Amino acid sequence: MYSRRGPASDSKRNLKEILRVLRNGGTFIEISIGERDKQNVAEIFRRGQMLGFKGQVSTVKRWLEKVGFKDSVARDYVATEVFRSLDDLIIRLKTAPIIPKFDVEKDRKLLRAVCASCMTEGGIEIPVHRVVLIAKKLVQGDTPK
Repeated sequence: MYSRRGPASDSKRNLKEILRVLRNGGTFIEISIGERDKQNVAEIFRRGQMLGFKGQVSTVKRWLEKVGFKDSVARDYVATEVFRSLDDLIIRLKTAPIIPKFDVEKDRKLLRAVCASCMTEGGIEIPVHRVVLIAKKLVQGDTPK
């Protein structure tokens, strides 16, 4: 079973359901957004999808073994996304829930601040933080480690 940016592991209840429907010996894989994703933009806007998240997503997602998965792994990956122009960044902000209630006109001053703060020779640099989770369902008769 694979989930990318879905609410799969946002609660123990969801994880228990995933475990229930997963085939014995099956593997659950999820890629979710980490707490440092788009952090520089969220700080400028003073709002963001992960702004104010307490702790680390990879640590919180350790619920996997508590609900019955085995051999769970949580890994953080940080990269840089480069937007060649402000228009490219605006398209992303309009189409993804990065900045709640994003409005080009109302947020024009903040967009200028992003350009001033994040612009490089290559474009506007924004950090991307992902957490990859992998866990297996016990095969009947196995015992957890």
